Amino acid sequence: MKLLTKLLLVHWHYFKHELIEFGALNFLTGKNASGKSTIIDAIQLILLGDTSGSFFNKAANGRGNRTLTGYLMGELGDDEESGFRYLRKGRFTSYIALEFFDSEKKRCFTAGCCFDTYSENDTQKLFFLYDGAMHTSGFLNGNTPMDITALRTFLKENYAGHFETTEVGRDFRTKLYGKLGGLRDRFAGLLKKAVSFNPNVDIQQFISDFVCDAQQAVDVSHMQENIRSYKRLEAESNVLKARIELLDKIVNTHQRYTVHRNSEILYSYLIDRASVEMKSMELALAEEKIKEIMRQLKSLDFNISDGDIRLSKIRDQRNTLHAQLLSDSGAQALEQIDRQIIEKETHIHNVKNEYDKSMGGLLSRIASWRKQTEAMLQKLELSNTTLLQAGIVSRIGDICEEGHLLLKKLISFADINAETVIEIGGSGLNALSDTVEGLKRHSIELSSRINDEQKALAEQRAELVAEQQSLENGIYRFPQVALDLKAAVESRLRTIAKCDVNVRIVAEAAEIRNDRWRNVIEGYLNTQKYYIIVPEEYFRDALRVYDCQ
Repeated sequence: MKLLTKLLLVHWHYFKHELIEFGALNFLTGKNASGKSTIIDAIQLILLGDTSGSFFNKAANGRGNRTLTGYLMGELGDDEESGFRYLRKGRFTSYIALEFFDSEKKRCFTAGCCFDTYSENDTQKLFFLYDGAMHTSGFLNGNTPMDITALRTFLKENYAGHFETTEVGRDFRTKLYGKLGGLRDRFAGLLKKAVSFNPNVDIQQFISDFVCDAQQAVDVSHMQENIRSYKRLEAESNVLKARIELLDKIVNTHQRYTVHRNSEILYSYLIDRASVEMKSMELALAEEKIKEIMRQLKSLDFNISDGDIRLSKIRDQRNTLHAQLLSDSGAQALEQIDRQIIEKETHIHNVKNEYDKSMGGLLSRIASWRKQTEAMLQKLELSNTTLLQAGIVSRIGDICEEGHLLLKKLISFADINAETVIEIGGSGLNALSDTVEGLKRHSIELSSRINDEQKALAEQRAELVAEQQSLENGIYRFPQVALDLKAAVESRLRTIAKCDVNVRIVAEAAEIRNDRWRNVIEGYLNTQKYYIIVPEEYFRDALRVYDCQ
């Protein structure tokens, strides 16, 4: 006996994820619109292998007004303005799965259908049947139902060889009826009629309409489904043909590869065999050489032994002669002279090394002096001396003359050798060094003086630029004495009056726009234009400040 034990509904009308367990005897009761017909229609869809929806809602009334799309998307009603309203929109996956228990074989099997919905008119389905209880995860990955692709992978990984899938409802129903004990197709018609029975209707009419087979409408849904399946199979057949062509190309390529590979193996074998034979010949020649070398070694061993005997005799003779030599006073004097010669040669070698080192340092120092002197003369001769004082220009000329004299001496030392060094002597080199140091000192003093002169010229230039800007802006610069007197008077009067007092210079107070009149009046006033003007009540205080200056 095959017993229905569980029903799984995922995204089926109002059911989001519901697992219903059945016993040996079950009653399905509830209020109107509580979901009784929804559960029965789900069971019918699997047992009939039919997704057309022609049998939906027959358990509730004789008018089947529900559709597969309405169940999957959760139809809420028809709004006359905007159309149908649905509980689910967009892409989602739905499941209906039944678990059966075989009481004879003591094991379970599961049958169901997976729906991938992309839009209201775009839904794909896959019927599946496998040996085993319903999976504990309820075909979920986390909180999301597995789509058709993931379901295929899941079945291959967990029920390899014990599952079947198809998109054709008739094929699925045939396999399911075989699992249920070899049921015939008439079972599907009886199930539809049994579900449609309602005690409230006329029994005679019910028997006439649902039990008798007269005037049954022709159902072409299976034919349409077979046609769609045929189209899909035709497309898959074209894909398989293309794959077969590729496989033929791969086989041909592999055969060519095999031929070339075998040829390569054969050639490699021939080359290796030839290499082995060549190595064998080389080994035989090497063995002959080894034998010849061994014969030569034996001969050399004999010669070495004979040489050792003769060497021993010669050493004995040398020792005898050396003893005789030590006893001779002339020989001792000769040995003393040899030692002195060796000592003198060592001393000469050390002196020569020290000379080479000193000569190298002297030439390097002369080259450095020459380079620096030429750079200094070039810089001085190219410098602009028009703004410098006459004394500084004269000093520059003297240093240039002194530098040219030193440069001549340094050039004469370019080809210096041992004879020249002996001729000049230490005093001459010291005099040259003193000349260089004197020129260096004079140059440093001149550089410092030129820097001071440059700073003074820069300050004068800045003052002239500031005065030019002041004149361009109509502001005249007064003598520092007049400005200092004005600042002192302002400070003293501010202290006395406890506030700022207006103190002005005469030339500052007289604002004359006409340049001609301004020049005439300033010439007439002469130094009186720098007098200080103060309020009358502060005259005596200002006069005391003036007297103190």
